[in-house]
Amino acid sequence: MKFKKSVTVSLDAQELEILEKLNKKLNQRSMKEPNRTETLKFAIRFTQENFDTLNLVEELRLELKKVMEENNFFKQSFREFEDKVKKKIDSLNC
Repeated sequence: MKFKKSVTVSLDAQELEILEKLNKKLNQRSMKEPNRTETLKFAIRFTQENFDTLNLVEELRLELKKVMEENNFFKQSFREFEDKVKKKIDSLNC
């Protein structure tokens, strides 16, 4: 048998408004209308599961920057190769 601990939370007007908006959005996505307690539980689980999202986004940004730099090196190398080929063709045509 699981025993659940209960917690009482006080919310100011703005926090309550945020909770109500979140509750409405969750209601649109679920078949059963969630109550405020379920909404708070969802928010806690969501926050816990996505806590490192900012770090992941930063890591992805750095990885993208690295890939873009590599891509630019490839483009530059290709242009240099293309220039050499054109010069060689031009020298053969003369």
